[in-house]
Amino acid sequence: MVRYGAAVFLSAFLLFAVEPLIGKALLPWFGGSPAVWTTCVVFFQVLLLGGYAWAHQLQRLAPSRQVWAHAAVVIIALAVLAMAAFAWRAPLLPGDDWRPTDSQWPRWMTVRVLLVGVGAPFFVLSATGPLVQRWFTLAQPTASHWRLYALSNAGSLLALTSYPFVFEPLMTLRTQAWSWAAGFVGLGALLFLVSRGAAADAAVHRHEASPTFPRSVWARWVALAALPSLLLLAITNHLCQEIAVVPFLWVLPLALYLVSLILCFEGTRWYRRGLFAPLLAVLLVAAGGLLVTRAPVLPQILVWSAFLFGACMVCHGELALRRPEAAGLTSFSLAMSLGGALGGVFVAVIAPLVFDTFFELDLGLLAMGGLTWALLRERVWPRGGQALAARVGMNLLIFILGGVIVAHTLSASVGSLAASRSFFGTLRVVQDNHGPQGAKRVALLHGATVHGFQVANPTFADEPTAYFTRRSGVGLALEHHARRLTGAPLNVGVIGLGIGTLATFSRAGDEFRFYELSPDVSRLAEDPRFFSCLGHARGHVSVVLGDGRLSLERAAGELDVLAMDAFGSDSVPVHLLTREAFAVYAARLRGPDSLIAVNVLNRTLDLAPLIFRMADELGFEAVHVVARPINGDDDPLELPSDWMLLSRDRAQLDRLGAMTTVVPRPTALPQVWTDDFSNLAALLKPVGR
Repeated sequence: MVRYGAAVFLSAFLLFAVEPLIGKALLPWFGGSPAVWTTCVVFFQVLLLGGYAWAHQLQRLAPSRQVWAHAAVVIIALAVLAMAAFAWRAPLLPGDDWRPTDSQWPRWMTVRVLLVGVGAPFFVLSATGPLVQRWFTLAQPTASHWRLYALSNAGSLLALTSYPFVFEPLMTLRTQAWSWAAGFVGLGALLFLVSRGAAADAAVHRHEASPTFPRSVWARWVALAALPSLLLLAITNHLCQEIAVVPFLWVLPLALYLVSLILCFEGTRWYRRGLFAPLLAVLLVAAGGLLVTRAPVLPQILVWSAFLFGACMVCHGELALRRPEAAGLTSFSLAMSLGGALGGVFVAVIAPLVFDTFFELDLGLLAMGGLTWALLRERVWPRGGQALAARVGMNLLIFILGGVIVAHTLSASVGSLAASRSFFGTLRVVQDNHGPQGAKRVALLHGATVHGFQVANPTFADEPTAYFTRRSGVGLALEHHARRLTGAPLNVGVIGLGIGTLATFSRAGDEFRFYELSPDVSRLAEDPRFFSCLGHARGHVSVVLGDGRLSLERAAGELDVLAMDAFGSDSVPVHLLTREAFAVYAARLRGPDSLIAVNVLNRTLDLAPLIFRMADELGFEAVHVVARPINGDDDPLELPSDWMLLSRDRAQLDRLGAMTTVVPRPTALPQVWTDDFSNLAALLKPVGR
């Protein structure tokens, strides 16, 4: 039992440890988009399905042949790891020559890198769990293999929960990759011992072929596995876009998903339909309420996490009630894997092609509401007045949920002039009447965050607005730059286009170049029906599509000001805030009076201490400046702004700081970030700030 348990646990640990590792490694390559993680998860779900299918097909062979067939696959995976380590100087992590050169087809480029980097070892790991469990049932026919299933999920959970708190803060990515590869080699040795024992044990006991199951049984298994998978990815997408693209927000939902599997398949004592179905009905309405309100970060995380856990407990609990005997293990595992892959493919592939918003989350809530209603109707409170009260209450809750989702759908279309969805998130162009003197304002939204607005009135058409007013840190840097005071033209680079508001600061002779990752943002910003900042600029303005850091690495020319405003929604592209990234920025500056302006406004993270630390690393001076609207929260032109200005010219920073409010430098600064290391948890703002 010990050797089987160790193999199952280690394979599951490695299976889930590699997911955040490779996701974090690829995140900078594709602009820090939440879709990077979604694509990774779906890739792993599909490969998991392939591994389970391999394990299922091996059941047609005698146990000794199963052992030899799987051993061959393990040897191939070890060879692939060795070749990758030789070619890339580290296993799993593709070399820089694999970096994309543009932002076209990012999803398929992500899949290509994943397939080459981790495809073979992940396939082995995904097949190992069900195979070893099946070999255990042959060796000990009277023992329960579901304890091994729970042990497998425990290994997965430990890998996920330890990553953001142990591996990410303490190890570089390269060290993580080598440690993982060592663990995989150890698993290969352990599987050798297990397979020898399995072949010997199987010779003693009669081998039973896997039974067949009706299509209706398969359909129930697949459907009950697909729904929690859909909700897992949809909720993760939602949280990452509204908070930050960080491993913690990848790990938390997936950990809750795994905990529900552990509890439901460990035994029958944890899942009680009479408890979880009514509780889930209440959580459904609470989650629906979050769709139409912008709650603070902590309530969002708590409510969505509670709902996801309740939904997973119900679906996985119902699956556990329908599980077959040991002989049907691989069929059951294959059906669950198929359902998980279908749910993931719907969120990552189908939904972006069909919907302009994250509407799959609304559909997931409705589907979960329907399942909860059916479960309550079928078996909970079966008799008397309680049954009538339960049905009336449940019907009312489903009616409220439907109303909330309809309201959410309508709110997304009211005042909306255009909408789009891509690998890089959801965008909407909206209009309201809150401009000066009741004039219309047209804004670009990324998720729920404003990324610039313009007043549809010729008097204010060229006035910088939102976070980029003349009083903002970046406005002061552009209007009062030392070269500007002498009448010399400015050469300005901007990472992140928005609607192109900063182009309104350009003057004749200036060169403004915007670096924008999302083609949809560029298309909307350049559409004269909505925005005119780029079209009416007095200087020469150009837009370069692609990741800002990679584009600057290839760019020519020297900059007087480099402005960074590349945060999608409230998420943070970590790769733009590392030591290596700032070295690129510094190399593109013209001289000592050149400035770097970083937008550090964020609801979740306090980025200013990190930028102070980066300035120290570069040998730069830094000042943290803020500006608040003159007319309060209802100012028609200005939003609160929070900028960091970096330069080697201390006198210039002091002059700019004297024009606005300066935030004191903090006494404690975080560890510097690199391409190999980052720790977002250290920058989390206290609750209530």
